[in-house]
Amino acid sequence: MRSKNLIQERSQLENKNMHILVDIGNTNILFGKFDNLDLVEQLRIETKVFNKDVSSIDSETYKKINNFIKNDCIDCFISGVVPDTILLLINFIKNYQDLNIVEIDNEYLGNLIKVDVDKPNEVGVDRLINSYAGLNLFNSPLIIIDFGTATTFDLVDSSGSYIGGIICPGVNLSVQSLAHNTAKLPLIEIKKVEKLIGKDTASAIESGIYWGYVSLVGGLIDRLKKQNGFKDANIVATGGLSGMFRGDLSQIQHYEPDLTLKGLNIIYNEYKK
Repeated sequence: MRSKNLIQERSQLENKNMHILVDIGNTNILFGKFDNLDLVEQLRIETKVFNKDVSSIDSETYKKINNFIKNDCIDCFISGVVPDTILLLINFIKNYQDLNIVEIDNEYLGNLIKVDVDKPNEVGVDRLINSYAGLNLFNSPLIIIDFGTATTFDLVDSSGSYIGGIICPGVNLSVQSLAHNTAKLPLIEIKKVEKLIGKDTASAIESGIYWGYVSLVGGLIDRLKKQNGFKDANIVATGGLSGMFRGDLSQIQHYEPDLTLKGLNIIYNEYKK
């Protein structure tokens, strides 16, 4: 009788099409729960929690993940840029949840988008997923800027091929580097500032970080458009800090803070067809 009930429950879940998508970054792991095309819930956990082994995960983190996944999902798609953490998280989920787990890696993505670079396997999977998402959501050519641990620029040409990009130190990395590698410069809060000239050390750093990155991103967008014939390119911003900067970057046309999760969901729905 119990077996029959389990079969019925799983059938209901398949019809509901609830699934978990996981994006493992260098700083954070982002879990997204989707019902078909709709993102219904998110969970963010620091990546360093999974730096050791499954047994070292604290009870609070375990409870958060377990409560997030629960028993209302049948599939879990995982991608990431930290290989050891990917394996740990897969084993963690296998131990506690009855889920179909699929890892989206460079080989898988190479079947979805042409990667026209010298070393395709070195391209971060998040960058390829973002590019594939951009192709499905907007017209190419595309320039996608991700304000993550690193600030990255990724280009997709008019034929739909990923042709490479730029990697810069991320905003948080720059702030931390100033504080940790100097004797007197403080660790400042990253925020938008109105005045360009600071009147003390902290406000001078705040201006340098904010307006420095506005100039870096805006300048590189213009240079990339000019050098690659991307005059009519769609410019897309994503990543945790993208919302802070987009108001002072007039070139950005599309703001998609959850672009990687949306890309994973596009891949998931194609997989299920």
